[in-house]
Amino acid sequence: MVSWFRWIKREEKLVEKALGKSAFLPNNGCPLEKVKISEDIVLIIVDTHWYVTNWDNHPTINDECEIKTREKFFDEFEGLIKKARGKTTIVALHHPMFTNGSHGGHYSFKSHMSPLPVLGSLKNLIRETTGLTNTDIQNKKYNELRKRVITLSQENDKTIFVSGHDHNLQYIVEDNLPQIISGSGSKTMATKLTGNAKFTYGAQGFAKLDVYEDGSSNVAFYTVKDNKVVYATEVLPANENTNFAPFTNTNITEKKASIYTKEEVEKSGIYRFLWGERYRKYFGTEVIAPTVDLDTLFGGLKPR
Repeated sequence: MVSWFRWIKREEKLVEKALGKSAFLPNNGCPLEKVKISEDIVLIIVDTHWYVTNWDNHPTINDECEIKTREKFFDEFEGLIKKARGKTTIVALHHPMFTNGSHGGHYSFKSHMSPLPVLGSLKNLIRETTGLTNTDIQNKKYNELRKRVITLSQENDKTIFVSGHDHNLQYIVEDNLPQIISGSGSKTMATKLTGNAKFTYGAQGFAKLDVYEDGSSNVAFYTVKDNKVVYATEVLPANENTNFAPFTNTNITEKKASIYTKEEVEKSGIYRFLWGERYRKYFGTEVIAPTVDLDTLFGGLKPR
């Protein structure tokens, strides 16, 4: 069996020969890579196949990687997600986190008829309920990966998933996370408009994601056959208006206060004997704390 590293290196050389150096990421079959697109846009590339692969069949899989365990991968991924807060964070994964295609358990009529009626449906049922293949969400490793990635990605409210895998075009928003699937460049498979899907299309085409200076982003889906946009929508809204007075030290004042006055926390000996000291000492201690005036802060704020 050809080692994992040699197989990946051959593919890496092929891609870089055609597209240039650093066109193949992550390098060496490793699981994670961060790319700074601009000051406000971060790309996090995840080799999901690294995670779902049976490592027993590829003992050298992590020889060239700093991340050598799946748990370490989650730690590093969480760190990248948190550091990118406030920035448009594009998480590129081959396996989608949400899908209404065959890898998510939605099969075409043709699939149910192949190789024969009933047998085709039985095949799909086994595939959906057992998770035999690591290409399907029902697979134990795949489902384990997606659950953790979804949870960690929710710590950043500007995360966008972009994927291939399913051979169709899809746009899904689930758990407040947008998922773009553009996997129909070479062939097509059926998909279903159901659940949290906003758009699904089983035709050859591609998706284009535009991110603007104001922080907003739009996605447009194009078909090869018609050479036109078949669906377009906003992905993330613009950042909140930042045209306010700067936050400077002149906005800050200091005030000395305690939770309770000294008179309120001073008790007699009998009272303390019966009820204890509790935390009266701390509730009565004055502290100096910075305060702001909401009427003037940032030009004036109003509670909602």
